[in-house]
Amino acid sequence: MKKFYLTNLVLLLFVISSYSQLFTIGNFGIGYLDLGLKAGTTISSIKRQLPSGINQKVKMGFQIGAVGNFGITEKLSIQSELIYSQKGDVIDAFGTETKTKENFFGIPILAKFKFIQIGKMKFYANGGTYTNILVGGKVIYSNGEEFHLEDSRYKTVDFGLNIGAGFQYDLDNGDLLFDLRYDFGVVDSDKIDPERNTNKSLGITLTYIYDINDIIAFSKKHIFKKSNNKNDDAGVELDGVKKVNEE
Repeated sequence: MKKFYLTNLVLLLFVISSYSQLFTIGNFGIGYLDLGLKAGTTISSIKRQLPSGINQKVKMGFQIGAVGNFGITEKLSIQSELIYSQKGDVIDAFGTETKTKENFFGIPILAKFKFIQIGKMKFYANGGTYTNILVGGKVIYSNGEEFHLEDSRYKTVDFGLNIGAGFQYDLDNGDLLFDLRYDFGVVDSDKIDPERNTNKSLGITLTYIYDINDIIAFSKKHIFKKSNNKNDDAGVELDGVKKVNEE
């Protein structure tokens, strides 16, 4: 499991260390990179089998992280992230609350498809998988007693799937994304509990991304050179090979 997590991390770092470039092959553009930062909230719970009279409440938390979006075409891209997030739930047993707080570092990997554009706004759907590593958390009882999850029977690694949608707005100097994403775990978080106890959460985030090519192409000393022809699809050249930025 840890090897799988490290593989995802290496993939993210490889994408981030690349640079944005959009080639034209026939009438198709391919290959660009956007980097950015995201922040938002999580509304989470843990799937449990609870007896009658015991209620479950969602837990509010936050998430923050970095985003790398590698475009395959103008519409299809692969997005990877490095995210810190807070999850858990609250159990209300006849007026007595027990809170489970989970802190994760995770790497989601998603396929993103932009299906329609209206003006400067592009609407998209995405879906994929995530790997979360438990880095802290605890269960807090109403009497003040508590225990730390990483020292208990809770698993360190959580796998799951995600699906979501949102829109991307062109700010000229970068893009602003509003994203809704539902994550649902496929492995139990508790090693001992015989009943299903998987994580699930709804994420609501804002992300600011920037085309890396816009940063590196402004320098005249760089290998990229801006085309002087404004009708030439805002082209850039690298060793005689033309590349175009995504409009």
